[in-house]
Amino acid sequence: MDPKYRHGISTIDEQHATLIQRIEDLHSRIGLGTVGDVEVKELQDFLVSYMEEHFAYEEGLMRKYSY
Repeated sequence: MDPKYRHGISTIDEQHATLIQRIEDLHSRIGLGTVGDVEVKELQDFLVSYMEEHFAYEEGLMRKYSY
C-alpha cells in the first residue's frame, strides 16, 4: 500500500491494505476479462461485510480516544 495512505495504526493500515488489494485484484481481473459474475458477487459480499467491521472498529477507536 502506498505509504501516503498509512495512518500509523497497524490494525487500521492492515485493514486498508486488505481492502485496497481486493479491489485492485478485481479491477485487474475485470481488465483481463478473467472474472465472472459469481466472483464479483463474492467480492461485493466480502467488501460490504469487511467494511462494516472496519468502520465499526474505527468508530470504536474514535470513541475510545474522543476523536
